[in-house]
Amino acid sequence: HPEQRERLRRACPAAEKAAVIAGDPAFDRMLAARPHRERYRRALGVRRGQRLVVLNSTWNPEGFFGDGGGQDMLPGLLPRLAAELPADDYRLAAVLHPNIWHGHGPGQIRVWLDRARRGGLALIDPVHGWRQALLAADAVIGDFGAVSYYAAALGTPVLLAAHDQRRLDPEAPLADFVRQAPRLD
Repeated sequence: HPEQRERLRRACPAAEKAAVIAGDPAFDRMLAARPHRERYRRALGVRRGQRLVVLNSTWNPEGFFGDGGGQDMLPGLLPRLAAELPADDYRLAAVLHPNIWHGHGPGQIRVWLDRARRGGLALIDPVHGWRQALLAADAVIGDFGAVSYYAAALGTPVLLAAHDQRRLDPEAPLADFVRQAPRLD
């Protein structure tokens, strides 16, 4: 994005000459895959008439799955959503950043989310499945990471459950999104 070229010029003027504005391959792939939305929904077990809610977290402590100063929301919210949302009407899926899986290990993640998984939560492969889950989603609950931003760019309703902006460049479009997005209460 031209805005990023300007930030690069300010931070490292010598690098500006080598900069290329090339777009976003991940977003381009999602736009190209939009016609396959129903196939992705079926693969996630979303039945006709159901709404898919995708929950996502980036990997740092202020994220939805982070410790957040003792306010680790996602593990507590998942079983609650699984219990309170009618299973006939909703399907839940979680996209956790690859560093969460790497840092804690797949076994620990599955133990922490076992109750929600038994309640119907689908855990999405964080490397290969997140784009398809976003395309299949009817709503996203997340944090200030890129997955929430991509969902909003696709036109999917997003609620932010964790919105600490200290790690974001205040001039970045993502920071502007986080300032304006509705919050999960």
